[in-house]
Amino acid sequence: AGRRKRQAGEDKEGRKARGKRQGSESPGSNGHEAGQPAASRDDAAGNEGRTGKSNSEKANPGKAGGTGRSTTKPRRGRNGEIRTVMRNGEPIGAHIADAYDRMAAAARQDGVTLRVNSGYRSHAEQVRLWNANPNPALVARPGTSNHESGSAIDFANVGRAWSWLKRNAQRFGFRNYPVEAWHYDYVGGKA
Repeated sequence: AGRRKRQAGEDKEGRKARGKRQGSESPGSNGHEAGQPAASRDDAAGNEGRTGKSNSEKANPGKAGGTGRSTTKPRRGRNGEIRTVMRNGEPIGAHIADAYDRMAAAARQDGVTLRVNSGYRSHAEQVRLWNANPNPALVARPGTSNHESGSAIDFANVGRAWSWLKRNAQRFGFRNYPVEAWHYDYVGGKA
């Protein structure tokens, strides 16, 4: 129970920081930090935008750093930054978007809607999360999180969606980080 409270606090702090960044940006901005690439396409499954999160997404405690290692390479733009696309108002690595889209479509066919709570994080954002809670059991050390490569997704769903993910994510190349039910790393192929 104490861990959930710490995670919920970390999640709240992460949203607060993103809200501050968003509020200081010009209209039409995609919510990335300065120098981050813009999203290349919106979520075909329903991109609500950065401020259109459902209450279930806001309540999810799952924003820990994720410490698994991905075997896939992120796509980089000309400036060397990770290329991202938006899913449910959150950036994920462009290199995992097709696999995520296939998985989300399969989930929808089974009556389950997947919601991305967190995907790509800049190194600066991972540093901020670490500094707010420097506990490697809850937050990955900066430079070690698959969120920084765009290869990790934290899902906002609970219950039925997590059960579906546990049964099916491997078919789409995603592997669960066992101590974080919400955290999946894209490893390609079958995990």
